[in-house]
Amino acid sequence: MLAYFDESEQHSEALNAACISAVTGTGLQWSNVTRAWEKVLEEYDVRDNKGRRVFHAVDFETPEGRIGTVYEDWTEARRKEFNRALLNTFARSGIQAIVPSVIVSDYTEVWERLSQSRQEVEFKYFESKYCFLALFAMLLAGHEAVKYYPKGEQGVYVFETGGGYKDFVDSLYLTSITDLNLADGFRFASAPNFVAKDFAAALQVADKIAYEVSKDVSHYHDPNPPIRYSELVSGTLRWKTRYAMLHLNRSGFDIKIPFWRKDELEGFFRSE
Repeated sequence: MLAYFDESEQHSEALNAACISAVTGTGLQWSNVTRAWEKVLEEYDVRDNKGRRVFHAVDFETPEGRIGTVYEDWTEARRKEFNRALLNTFARSGIQAIVPSVIVSDYTEVWERLSQSRQEVEFKYFESKYCFLALFAMLLAGHEAVKYYPKGEQGVYVFETGGGYKDFVDSLYLTSITDLNLADGFRFASAPNFVAKDFAAALQVADKIAYEVSKDVSHYHDPNPPIRYSELVSGTLRWKTRYAMLHLNRSGFDIKIPFWRKDELEGFFRSE
């Protein structure tokens, strides 16, 4: 069982959501996805500003992000075609995605209010929302995977090098793999793996999924969507669902999105 993790946050949205995707699959599934993903990048001649054959969602998804990149002069039709081609590389591959998420303002308000009475060094890690999300991404990915993998299968967790959260991921990883379900179901190495995104297409897939989920969560909880991008749902104005989420859903790719409301965050920090 190979699980790849990546984070995303929507600073420009009215309600900023953050998440960490955990995308799991077998070695064979990831080999097939990697081959298909790299073929798409080659066909569209996608490279970053350092000349590396790699996809970054933040470069592709917005007009601001596309400035100075290979995508800058692409037509909307070409972007849609490329987007669909990327999604099709994993939509029916059999890999699984679970993406814990929070509204950033809720998380920050609860942590700042409740952290005053907590002095434990370990608790201070949770000042970062990504610490909280990484813990649950690792736990929930493992809990989901034990349903599908033989007992005693090797488990490997992979994060992006330079993500800025290595110290607490190392610590939380040990907490995660000693969870009874994970310890009983998998054989884990003593430490997680950290690799560069351009060397792991699977991390780029996790990046794409994380970006789409953070957008989806931000939009779902926004009570005032712009008219241009909204539709009536049961008499309420809601953001239209983005193409990527619609396409994946129609393809049978189910993304599980655990979400913590403010009261649930309070419960976690009071009991932790």
